[in-house]
Amino acid sequence: MGVIEDLTDDTNKKDGDAMIFRPAPAESLSTIYLAVHARGNPAALMSRIRLIASDVDPALRLVGLTTLDRLGEADKIALDFFARLLAGVSLVAIILATAGVYALMSFTVSRRTSEIGIGLALGASSRRIVMTTFARALSQVAIGLVVGSVPAVMLVTGLGPEVAPTPPKSRSASSSRRS
Repeated sequence: MGVIEDLTDDTNKKDGDAMIFRPAPAESLSTIYLAVHARGNPAALMSRIRLIASDVDPALRLVGLTTLDRLGEADKIALDFFARLLAGVSLVAIILATAGVYALMSFTVSRRTSEIGIGLALGASSRRIVMTTFARALSQVAIGLVVGSVPAVMLVTGLGPEVAPTPPKSRSASSSRRS
């Protein structure tokens, strides 16, 4: 066991949040993730970390040594893939919705063909005929847009970017301010 400096952000911490780390038996571990803070070139330090690990335990295998920059790039690639996938699905949904609106309008016109003919014969203006023919269908589409927009806005605001926490203050900087 050992004592180390607190590595976490101390925002909203309570006394009950303290932890004790104990060595775990080797048979209970599957994968351990370790972060090493390096000054300078982290890629040069990776070979040194392998040497240190082999000195500690020759049977210890280090797999997947990488820098946080490379992990960040891999995450960006994955997020980009899922964003493109979501854009494709959204495009298909828009095409299907457009086809549905077209089918609704086509059905409305076909059901009211005789009514449209009578209106034209009695001298109704084309604007009046279009408004009476499509008023109900357009109002249904408008209601659908409004009702669908409410959960969409809630979903987008819920998935929006979170505010990053402020980095923890270094203890040396805070102790020099007190003196």
